[in-house]
Amino acid sequence: MHSIHRSTTPKDLKGSWRTPQALFDYLNKIYNFNLDAYASGSNALCVNYITAEDNAHLVDWREFTNGDPVVAFCNPEYVQPNIKLCLEAARREARRGGTVVVVIPNQPAKYWETLVVGQANHITITLGRISFIDPVSGDPIQGNPGGSAIITYAPRAPRTRRVATGTSYVSVYSMMSDA
Repeated sequence: MHSIHRSTTPKDLKGSWRTPQALFDYLNKIYNFNLDAYASGSNALCVNYITAEDNAHLVDWREFTNGDPVVAFCNPEYVQPNIKLCLEAARREARRGGTVVVVIPNQPAKYWETLVVGQANHITITLGRISFIDPVSGDPIQGNPGGSAIITYAPRAPRTRRVATGTSYVSVYSMMSDA
């Protein structure tokens, strides 16, 4: 696997970065998540979560939601092929009736054509950097130079046709304060 960015994070902590609480809260207000599908005990944002050892790429996510329909938040480790496998798993869970929101770097690649465009229900491109939370210091760090994409897969809803909306990451915070 290769990293999306030249990270200096020690290998054993690479999967421990956490999504900023304000971003998660904003999305959670829209979707009401019941599962964090790519998490650990130290960075999970939902009571129910799937760890690397559980392998969200392969397991049936419904096993982790106590029989409730899956409404999952995903912020996978930013290495390949992890992102591609996460998008494939998100599509699989949407076909099973779940709703899945995935936060990934805004770095379109070949798999976007088959796994995002024409498959996702909604794509939002953030116009600013998301400051993910450092697993050691607990401080927000601006290490994602290209911005992020927030991709939603849902059952039986219209699919995108090369349409994306853009929003400033700063506006996500202002939307939170306006709510």
